[in-house]
Amino acid sequence: MIKSILVPVAGSASDLSVTSALAVARPCKAHLDFLYTGLDAVTIRSLLSLEGTSAKLIADLIERVEREADQRERQAKQLFESFCKTEQLALAAAPASGPFPSATWFTEVGSEPDRVTEYACTADLLVIGRPEASDSIRSETRGQLS
Repeated sequence: MIKSILVPVAGSASDLSVTSALAVARPCKAHLDFLYTGLDAVTIRSLLSLEGTSAKLIADLIERVEREADQRERQAKQLFESFCKTEQLALAAAPASGPFPSATWFTEVGSEPDRVTEYACTADLLVIGRPEASDSIRSETRGQLS
């Protein structure tokens, strides 16, 4: 029996997969774990630290990437909150023993493929949205999980 469903979210159109996850969760009374993985600023800095690149340019790029990541996280969290309210999902830190599905929000920082893999090890089911555009779950995550 499915008790725990992991739903990685990215603050994009692919997050509409939450309805598929709920379709499975309802008959099983399963718990939905929504996972957003934010960018690691240290990793970004190391990737952008190219010889000959100005410090000002790198700082501006990092600021822009962090600002966009914050916006995506806010969008994903708003989708989660709206979805839970609309679908009358109880917010719970762990699966409840009640007759209805419940949900939890997790935010992690780091490599999305690593975080999704780590969380998926404890879930009964993983539901990832189909990529609609470049703003969906990162391709390296889908590749690592294939």
